[in-house]
Amino acid sequence: MVNFPIPDNVTGYLASALLVCLLIRLVLTLLRLSEGLSKQRPQPSFRSIFWGFKVGENANDYFQPFIVGFLELLVYPVLLAADKPEYIGAWLGLKVLPKLGVWSTQRETYQRFLIGNALVIVLSYFLQRFFYP
Repeated sequence: MVNFPIPDNVTGYLASALLVCLLIRLVLTLLRLSEGLSKQRPQPSFRSIFWGFKVGENANDYFQPFIVGFLELLVYPVLLAADKPEYIGAWLGLKVLPKLGVWSTQRETYQRFLIGNALVIVLSYFLQRFFYP
């Protein structure tokens, strides 16, 4: 049986994960905003992209990637502390599969996906090092 440790400061852990997730959302919003600068069409506002509403045809994310990222930031440090990084790799594989064909035509979306996941993994490592010394 695998022992998954719980941090001593659960409130600090939750608050840190939420803050980190907001920071990642901010970075990804800025990246998405910069993608539209070169195109000759109306640009959605920073606020609409950040909150995930009214950002183009079929482009609303309804803040769902933020929720998934927050859950990842809660779970990844625990998995790293338990020395079970293979679960993270399996989850990333499951996330990639449904979108494989779409990303060949939507390079910006694919790059944002990679950047977002890389930020979650790197910052999860730092959360793990801070909360699981």
